Parts: sequence; structure tokens; C-alpha cells
Amino acid sequence: MSEQNLRRVLQVDAAGSGVSTVVTIVGAGVLGEWLGISAWIPFVVGLALVPWVLHLMHTVRRDPLRPPDVTVIVAGNIGWAVAAAALILGFPTAMTTTGNWLVGGFSLAVLGLGVLQWIGLRGLLSAAEPMVAQGGRGPA
Repeated sequence: MSEQNLRRVLQVDAAGSGVSTVVTIVGAGVLGEWLGISAWIPFVVGLALVPWVLHLMHTVRRDPLRPPDVTVIVAGNIGWAVAAAALILGFPTAMTTTGNWLVGGFSLAVLGLGVLQWIGLRGLLSAAEPMVAQGGRGPA
């Protein structure tokens, strides 16, 4: 995957994360009802995601993309999906059925982004290898 395509995937992630963070904070009461949990939980999760969204936005604006920044995003997205699966499978009655479907569906989308970003990261790292072999200099 080219750096340009990786940047597009990161932009989709930043936009989706930004919108979902705002919706989670503003709609915490309704979201709490759908999930079958107290409204303060989605509110706090939404607030905790604000630095994540800022990191995504900062990463997307960098030129060139930095592999360590993308690595954090890949790990975060895959970690989010694993944590959601553990919640749903380990505590199936912690949320409503609707809540399990919402969290599961959202987490599958996040996992998909994480996988695409991982593929893009591999391309980014392989493109950087010739520069490392040349002592950090770019192509002549």
C-alpha cells in the first residue's frame, strides 16, 4: 500500500473517530440506554478518546508519515477490537443485545481499519529500509 493510500485510511479513521467521539460524549444518555449501561460510562470513554482523535489528526497532517505514529494507531485499533471482543464474549450480559451488536459492529470496523493500517505500515517500513541502508540519505 502506498503512503498516499495509508494516509487516506488514516483520514477515514480520524474522521470516523472524531464523529463517534462527539456522538459518544453528546449522546451518552441515549447510548447508555441502548447499551444497557450507565450514561457516565460512554461519556468518560468519549472524553478519553479525545487525545486519540488528536493523535490521529496530527499523524495524518505529518509529511512524511512517521512509522512510530502509525504503529501506535495500529496497536490502538487492534487493541480496541480485542478488548471489545473480550467484553462481549467474557461478559455477554454486561450490555443489552443491541449493545453487544453495536459494540461488536463498531469494533469490526475499527479492526478493519487497523488491518489496513498495518498493511500500509509494512509498506511504509519497507520504503524506509533503503534509506536506512544508505545511512539515512534518500535516493540520489
